[in-house]
Amino acid sequence: MKTLRTILPVAALIAALSLAFVSCEKQETGTADTVQPEIYIPSNPVASDAGSQFVHVTAGGDWGLKLEFVGNQSGWASLSESSGTGSRTNLKLRWDENPADTSRYVSVTITTRAGTGVATFCQNGKGQAVKPVTGNGQDVSTAGWLELPRTVEGDGREMFTHTMTVGGSEVRNYSFDYSYSDFISIWVAYPLNTSLIGSYYGRSNAWGYDPLLPAKQQQYVGSAYSMKNLYGRGHQIPSADRQGNYERNASTYYGTNMTPQIHDFNEGIWATLEGKVRNIAKAADTLYVVTGCVRGSETMPNNGHQVNIPSAYFKALLYYSKGSGTLGKYSGYSGVGVYMDHDGSLSGPCYNYAMTLEELQRKTGLEFFVNLPDNVRSKILVQDASWAQSYLN
Repeated sequence: MKTLRTILPVAALIAALSLAFVSCEKQETGTADTVQPEIYIPSNPVASDAGSQFVHVTAGGDWGLKLEFVGNQSGWASLSESSGTGSRTNLKLRWDENPADTSRYVSVTITTRAGTGVATFCQNGKGQAVKPVTGNGQDVSTAGWLELPRTVEGDGREMFTHTMTVGGSEVRNYSFDYSYSDFISIWVAYPLNTSLIGSYYGRSNAWGYDPLLPAKQQQYVGSAYSMKNLYGRGHQIPSADRQGNYERNASTYYGTNMTPQIHDFNEGIWATLEGKVRNIAKAADTLYVVTGCVRGSETMPNNGHQVNIPSAYFKALLYYSKGSGTLGKYSGYSGVGVYMDHDGSLSGPCYNYAMTLEELQRKTGLEFFVNLPDNVRSKILVQDASWAQSYLN
């Protein structure tokens, strides 16, 4: 028979272990990581020479870093540390010389208990010029490209342009009019045809900051929005409009191309419209597209900013064909606008939301296709939308 003296120490030990377990549980809950992890690469892209730079990590607790190389080349970049705790600004990213003529890419992923963040690093090939990260766009556009709306001096927005390589030549990819106060682009404009779309590549999912302006002036899209049950990361120029290779597709995943879109709208009628626009482009020599949004009255917290949630979205389309087809009515051009309230319950044919470009201008306050000759533009603005009905139904 055990004595009381024997039982008491055992009971005390069990009680002490129980208290320690409860204490650990409480401490772990109390120190839960709620900081959205981010990684920022200041110089991006870089030249083909070997080099290094410090990268910045934002985290509220323990983190791990992982490199994922795109394509056949691997092992050409490395990080000074693969794990750590808290925010850091002294992690070093190193890379070898790139002997090829084409750019190469590596994704840097940070993982914490709060989530993940991704940044894509690009090293140019030999002979490729490095586009500097200036953080400043054009107050007023000086380009004569047909897709560009009129820009207004001193409106608080700036225009930027991304380029891409097609058939060995550098061509414009898309331009965007960025609102620094709303952290979204009011419009994104781009040419579209079979060649510019490219052969099927798929989704790169290279969510990240736009290298043309500082990261701190952008929303963060490296992971789903905090209000993910309501809103998704909605492209303005769709991923499916820039295929062909990683570089072209990855450029559509920049934060400057994203707006918060209601899931049912983004994946429903808006996605349907995007597909129909591509069908029109495939029938054209070139389709000039302006995709944009109307500022809303609500915002979403993101990266220390308040990102505007648009109240409506639109597309302005300028069809051009050199042939004698019926679509190109005025000197080979035809135009139409589509305007949709930001409403997840919208349904029916996209043609139900079509209108003249003149009406779309009244709704948005923008002026479309201002680089057309005046005698052609005056007709395009008031052209009836019926020419596009078979494509938009």
